[in-house]
Amino acid sequence: MSDEPQQVLGEIPGLVDWLLAEAARRDALIASLMARGYGVSAPKAKIVEAAEAVAQPREKAAPAVEPDEVEAVAGSSASLIAAMKRLGHSLFESDAKPYNLNIVAVRDTSPTLDAYGCRLYVLWREAGKWMSRDWAITTYPGSHYLIRRLLSRKGCAILKEGQYRGAYAIDLHRELYRALCQRLGSVTVYRDGNRNRTFDLDPAKTETGMFGINVHAPVTLGAGVRNYVDNLVDSSSAGCLVFRAVREFEEFMGLVTEAAKHWGNAFTLTLIKDTDLVARPVETKPFTVGPDGIALVKHFEGCLEPVGNGTFKAYADPAHGWNVPTIGWGTIAYEDGRKVRRGDVITQDRADELLAWELSQKAAEVKRLVTVPLNQGQFDALVSFAYNLGGGNLRESTLLRKLNAGDVVGAAEEFPKWNKAAGRELLGLTRRRMSEQRLFRGERPFIVTLDEVKRLD
Repeated sequence: MSDEPQQVLGEIPGLVDWLLAEAARRDALIASLMARGYGVSAPKAKIVEAAEAVAQPREKAAPAVEPDEVEAVAGSSASLIAAMKRLGHSLFESDAKPYNLNIVAVRDTSPTLDAYGCRLYVLWREAGKWMSRDWAITTYPGSHYLIRRLLSRKGCAILKEGQYRGAYAIDLHRELYRALCQRLGSVTVYRDGNRNRTFDLDPAKTETGMFGINVHAPVTLGAGVRNYVDNLVDSSSAGCLVFRAVREFEEFMGLVTEAAKHWGNAFTLTLIKDTDLVARPVETKPFTVGPDGIALVKHFEGCLEPVGNGTFKAYADPAHGWNVPTIGWGTIAYEDGRKVRRGDVITQDRADELLAWELSQKAAEVKRLVTVPLNQGQFDALVSFAYNLGGGNLRESTLLRKLNAGDVVGAAEEFPKWNKAAGRELLGLTRRRMSEQRLFRGERPFIVTLDEVKRLD
């Protein structure tokens, strides 16, 4: 389950035939349950307990097995680790204490409605070797909440791909049983309100916040359900990450419970696509700055200094004063090389024009300097870095050296070091570097708030 309880009323056109087919398919099961004294409104756990006696028995969960070493797995976990590094996500590699878990969900990009076609991996290092476990899950809502009962007028919630650092903790799912719950930080979701049988993962229809996108079992835990394996998502998920088998969920919770003893009750959840597991070259040269990069630059530069009637005058640079006159979206020089001067005035359209021109210049510098493949978020973060600090600082940085050496994780760690002006740390630069780092890593939301920075002190 997930999302705020805001039921959308109304008819659902086009579903009558489908509902009739569903009813016919379940007639035998319902009749069997009622014969055993269970009404159709009985709690799902009770229905599951009785359903094991029907003519079509459910599949049983596989017995627990010992963790696999990555080197012994047929490439799946090794590919996952490579993908994490390639995407710039944090990978927890220390084995100074046991169970330093990487929790990574891999989304099926060709999903079937109501199928458990995704996987959840848990990776950790033990005595210098990678260990792993993985299980069948869904990262999509079932048909019940996708089509028949939207919980939000904005649409059904579907978790967006990214890394959600420290956003999860062990807590009670729906006040019923222990699960891994979204309690400590925001996540980003797609909103699918089409009420059809396809999943609408539209980047233009996203929302960030606290939605209760938990990792939980397919049924309420209790007596008689440990061997339950769910073959139809349906109402088991309204957008949460849901295990197919109860026994496998219990195994997962055993690992996170042990991890909490050593590392504290805060966990990072990463969601990637199955197509990310395939290493493929990505050219740095058709890239232009994407919407996220433009939004980041605009957020931190601001369009200054307004004087009314849609015009802006030059202002003193926050770090260098009138030694560096600035105008609009942080522009310090025009296309012809003339520097901005005190007293200059421009319109909003001219400010936007200068922003687009300067972003194209910085994008070209990033393309020249970076010699390894980049994804869009990495490219946008580097352009923002160069826009603020200049291409020369990027060219001489340890960040670029590590990136071009293939150390994407190490490169990401360099961003926060560039938060000083005239030798002193500036809060605005700290926020900007942390935001660029998040965008580089593919984390959502990527804009770091002032409160988040203050909590680090």
